[in-house]
Amino acid sequence: MKIKTFMAMLAAALLCVTSFSACSDDDDDDSKRYTYEFSAELTDPGDMTDDEIAVNETALFVLEEAQNKELAKTAITSEQAKLLFDTIVENFKEGMENTPNTLTKPVKVTFSMTNKSLGKVEFSEVVTIQPGK
Repeated sequence: MKIKTFMAMLAAALLCVTSFSACSDDDDDDSKRYTYEFSAELTDPGDMTDDEIAVNETALFVLEEAQNKELAKTAITSEQAKLLFDTIVENFKEGMENTPNTLTKPVKVTFSMTNKSLGKVEFSEVVTIQPGK
């Protein structure tokens, strides 16, 4: 997997999240609002080298930090959290589909969104990156 392409995809995902977090909908003040925490983890590195694993874990850490910085700014509804989570995951998938790789085994990345107010994971998805795409 080319690092420059992966980083470009990561930057696009960060821009998308920033645009969602900048939007405000004051009509749902009656809805319950919670604080959330986003996480992304390389759960199965396939046949990546140690250097590739380190680069990808660093990129996922940067993605986590950027998301959590935005999420810490305000409490949001469960619906807003789900929309944000789905957008992040879809952007990642699209980025991976458009990124050629040299993998020979599938790689799995697990994304989750934890409701910190309730202390539970509300949304979780495992994305599998197929070899040779």
